[in-house]
Amino acid sequence: MQKSKERLKILEQSEIDDLYALPVYTYEDRKHYFALNHNEELIIKSMRTLASKVYFILQLGFFRTKYMFFNFTQDEVYDDIQHILKYTLLETKLLKNLQVSKPTRLSQQQVILNLYGFLACTQTVKNTLNEKAIFSAQVCSKPIYVFKKLHNYLESKNIVLPGYTTLQDIVGKALAFERKRLEGLIQKHITTE
Repeated sequence: MQKSKERLKILEQSEIDDLYALPVYTYEDRKHYFALNHNEELIIKSMRTLASKVYFILQLGFFRTKYMFFNFTQDEVYDDIQHILKYTLLETKLLKNLQVSKPTRLSQQQVILNLYGFLACTQTVKNTLNEKAIFSAQVCSKPIYVFKKLHNYLESKNIVLPGYTTLQDIVGKALAFERKRLEGLIQKHITTE
């Protein structure tokens, strides 16, 4: 059995949670993040099932909070669902099952990205991040420096933050590349004496 490769530690767990953990809302937060404007109400009206409407509002609220999408279970967002049913959709029905199909979930995410002028983190974006990480690693070899440069770039371009492990891998490869580049320069230009 092969041992799994250790990933580069960049952030502390509390910092990872700040960036990537599912938002936890107060009543006031829910009123703010799950409120719908006119365009969003029109989108909701075009949806057929209660589950898809609730799921869309959840994704929308979470996106407004952290500008990213989350996987969650019905139990994890129970209080949010109750708020949406009561105050946003004015629904008296109980929601027995929050499950929506993957195509529905992805379609909703694209609608949200379009509403907010954001882009998904595609392979093309990841290639750009690789290039930026290599350049940043030439400036400073601290993983947090490279991570912050990538994070700032994504924010400035309205691109959804990829998963932490994706950024760990990009930063780790960039630092390894820079280390090999410097070793090569040293071997080439420093004599044995």
